[in-house]
Order: sequence, then structure tokens, then C-alpha cells
Amino acid sequence: MGVLLTILIGIHVVVVALARTAVQSAADSAVAVAQAAGAGEREAEGVLAARRALAGARASVREARLPVVNVEPERGSVEVLVFGGVNTPVLGTLILTARACAPLDDVPAVRLTAADAWEC
Repeated sequence: MGVLLTILIGIHVVVVALARTAVQSAADSAVAVAQAAGAGEREAEGVLAARRALAGARASVREARLPVVNVEPERGSVEVLVFGGVNTPVLGTLILTARACAPLDDVPAVRLTAADAWEC
């Protein structure tokens, strides 16, 4: 019985680690796309990029909620939250959250009004 439990825990750890990597990759790619997109298209392009990345990892993770892209021009940053779900043999369905943030290159420093500019 102890060997079986050890195997199940090992499988659980591997499944969660793979899913966590996939969700974080989706957040990173969404930030990169949102950062490069035009001012009016950042949110839509970021959500689309995150959904595409999660669709590519469909074997290990599924989309739990729509990704959230938050563009803050006064801080000069873009932040993305991605929510992915994974089924594990020990704990059932887990919801994983990944966060990524980056500065906006096209916002001049003189237009930044927040004290915590460029911080994520």
C-alpha cells in the first residue's frame, strides 16, 4: 500500500509541475504579445495569445477561466493572469494561476504618473 501511495504522489507531483509550467508559459507569451501590440489592442491580443498557448497544452492543462490582461499606462506596465485546471490522481481537479508582468516600451517616462512605475 505504501508503494502505491508513493507512486500516486509522484505522478501527482509530475502532473502538477507540467501543468504549472504550461500555465506560466501561457502567461509569459500573453505578456509578450500584449507588450508588442498597439495601444488599443493589448487586452484582446494578450487574451488570444494566452488562450492559444493553453490550447497547445490541452493534453496536460485546460482553461479554467478566461485570462485577464490589465494594461496600466500610468504605471507603464502590462500584467496578465492565466487560470488553468489540471486533473490529478490524488487531489482531483486543481486550478493553477500564473502571473506575468512587463513594462510597456511605448509609454514615455514623462507620462508615467504612478510612484510604482514599471513595478509588477
